[in-house]
Amino acid sequence: MNFSRAKSYLIVIFVIVNLFLIYHLVSMTKSDTISAQTVENTISILSKKEIKVNKELIKTTPDSLFYLNLENPLADKEAFINSLRGKVNITKEGFEFVPENKKFEFKYLLPSYDAARQALSHLKDCGFSGKYLECIGTLDMGKGVYKASFIQSFEGYDIYNTSIDIFYKEGEVLSASGIYYNIDSFSAPEESIRTQPEILIRFSGDIKEKCIVKSIESGYFTQPYENEYSMISALPCYKITTDNGNKYYYDAVLSTLLKIDEF
Repeated sequence: MNFSRAKSYLIVIFVIVNLFLIYHLVSMTKSDTISAQTVENTISILSKKEIKVNKELIKTTPDSLFYLNLENPLADKEAFINSLRGKVNITKEGFEFVPENKKFEFKYLLPSYDAARQALSHLKDCGFSGKYLECIGTLDMGKGVYKASFIQSFEGYDIYNTSIDIFYKEGEVLSASGIYYNIDSFSAPEESIRTQPEILIRFSGDIKEKCIVKSIESGYFTQPYENEYSMISALPCYKITTDNGNKYYYDAVLSTLLKIDEF
């Protein structure tokens, strides 16, 4: 066997394979990247309908979003109530929780993000799965009462229509209320995620008045749960916020309008 010739053949094969991979990578990059001209064309189309948007807001690459399978912990009311060991009122809009056992008190300095994290940690001990909860701020309510607000997120993207507010005073949780889910699993969509220019053009056909687009963000859309549903899905979506405070939610795969939150 001519090892020198075989070695040459292998080298040629490796070069061809590497060139194919490089070509494939470049092709994917090109197909996934939005050109500057596309951005300009999008802005021009919107401006004709008296919709203004700063081109710096438009991303030139789509985000990596998934379908999320979410578990509704309120579907089993008794287990949820027993885990929190307090007075719980459950509705389809979420839950309200008031601690009853004083042994769950804890002390910390107020107000601070650290205090908010400790308040959340306290509720985690009572049954919350706080892995995907993110504190978005604390507020002085007066008379020594503070509120810590949390939202859920996954891989840095907000899960819309979820929130938890915790009220505390002098180291004691007074109450909590909100909507939250346990994230069970996730999977990639079979179809590609739409680009922001595609969504903006669709938005321009849905809105009837002139406006300024203040932001376009990626996230996950959930409907407020019904108590009987133990599992639901969260859809990849885009949220467009306008200068009047209205929020428009679009399916990031199908580009359909899911909901409008009017300010």
